[in-house]
Amino acid sequence: MPKRCWTRPRRSADTGMTEQTSLAAACRDVLELNEPQAKLMAARKLRRDWLQGRLDWRFDVAMPDRPGRPARPELLPAHHMPRRGKGTSVAARIALLH
Repeated sequence: MPKRCWTRPRRSADTGMTEQTSLAAACRDVLELNEPQAKLMAARKLRRDWLQGRLDWRFDVAMPDRPGRPARPELLPAHHMPRRGKGTSVAARIALLH
């Protein structure tokens, strides 16, 4: 039997209404963050919430034209940057992305 990737929305005891954020709204919240560490933590929380069925499969929110970015990225001289290898290790792939 295939594994379910979603669960039914939970109902609030007070109102009987469902209290779920849409998947699109949660994604937009992550994309709008400026700080990389905050964006990483929010993306991990989004994944957890999705896997636990806390997000509703709705795309009712428009995505931002540009994602949030830090005010000023850290600029380093070339000799302080990690060496790029052949892309076989994780460190080499990260260096290649930067």
